[in-house]
Formats: sequence, C-alpha cells, structure tokens
Amino acid sequence: MKVATVVQCFLLMTGPIIGSIGCVVACNRLSETENAENVQRLIQAQIDQGVEATRTKDIDRYMSVVPEDWALHDGEGRTVTRDDLRRDTLQQWAIIEKTISISVRVDRLSLHKDQATVWTSQQWERLMHERTGPALDDVVTTQRHEELWRFVKGKWWCYQVKELGGEIYVNGKPYRE
Repeated sequence: MKVATVVQCFLLMTGPIIGSIGCVVACNRLSETENAENVQRLIQAQIDQGVEATRTKDIDRYMSVVPEDWALHDGEGRTVTRDDLRRDTLQQWAIIEKTISISVRVDRLSLHKDQATVWTSQQWERLMHERTGPALDDVVTTQRHEELWRFVKGKWWCYQVKELGGEIYVNGKPYRE
C-alpha cells in the first residue's frame, strides 16, 4: 500500500466508528484499484510476450503464453486444441514475409477475484504473400477484443477471446471479404 493510502486510512480510522467503516470501504477500494493496476501490468506483460513471439515467428515462445488446457469451441461444434493452434499459427506465419509493426494494448480491465475481463486493441502491419503467387501485399489489420483471463498456477492466462470488430487494409485500401 502506498504511504499516502496508509495515512488516509489512519486518519479515517482515528475518527468515529462511522469513519472506521469508511476506512474499510476506502482501503478495500484503493487496494482493489492497486491490485487491478498490478493485474493489468501482468496481463500486458503476457500479451507482450505473445506479440514479440508473433513478430519474430518464435512458435515455442508463442505457445509458452497459451495455457496447457487451452481449447476453443467454435460456433459449429468443433474444438480447436492447443496442438491445432500451434499448427494453424505456423501455417498462417508461413505466408507472412515480415512483420513491420505489431502492438496489442490493454484498454480496460475488470477484475473479479482470480478472473479478469480484459478489453484490448490490436494493430498489425505485415508483408504477406498473395494467395496467387510470390508478390507481397502490405496488410494492416486492427482488431478489438474482449478476453477472459484466469489466474492459474501463479500466472495470468488468456482462455477466451471474442472479436469486437476491426478493419483490414491491403496496400492502403480497405479490404472487404
């Protein structure tokens, strides 16, 4: 707890009984805020590991931030396992010649004990081979996510990602699928 926080709580505790109750509420709120800020820093560090792994196409580093029990259940009843994720990621990276820039930032976090809902924003610019040949396209994607993170075995892990929307540009022009 910060010194100012301790002093503020001490001053509240020296007041009447109502002040003491106020201190408990104030201290808990301050503690939660500090904890949420700490959790956000820890989650951002995990995200940064994945971003750097993507930039350098380091599959082992990338997989090190994916929980061992991770699985995705799609809307069509299929399950994508951690092994499927590894294989699919390598396939996607195979057509990327170079990442020019990539960033993912935590915009907001809502903490609920050992779980957090995290809203992120991503921007990724890369040179990708065209589907029809060796020519390269400059592809920029933006995406916003709502993610479910859990604190498991002493570490924060992302278990669910919901895409909230974004844009795709190919060679500077909006791309429509």
